[in-house]
Amino acid sequence: MIWVSSPDADPIGAMVDSITLADATWEVWFGANADFSTVTYRRAENVSEVAMDLRGFVTAALTRAEAAEDWYLLGVQAGFEIWRSSEPLETSSFWVEIQ
Repeated sequence: MIWVSSPDADPIGAMVDSITLADATWEVWFGANADFSTVTYRRAENVSEVAMDLRGFVTAALTRAEAAEDWYLLGVQAGFEIWRSSEPLETSSFWVEIQ
């Protein structure tokens, strides 16, 4: 997962590292949830808009052995999960280009 804004929530697991990708600092979180493991890149500074190449995140996950080269990217989503907060919930646009 890649979180660009998370004012009131923490990813599953624990923060295991901090890296620089896509011109920003990202916390790397790793944890288990039921039958699967998750890796989450949470941006250190919350933003409401981003344009970035996902290749760096995939390479980082492969390098850290959090992903395998024979895995497939099944989807790209933008939005939010329901949580209790005073922050408004909105996704006004979303665009992906695959090359």
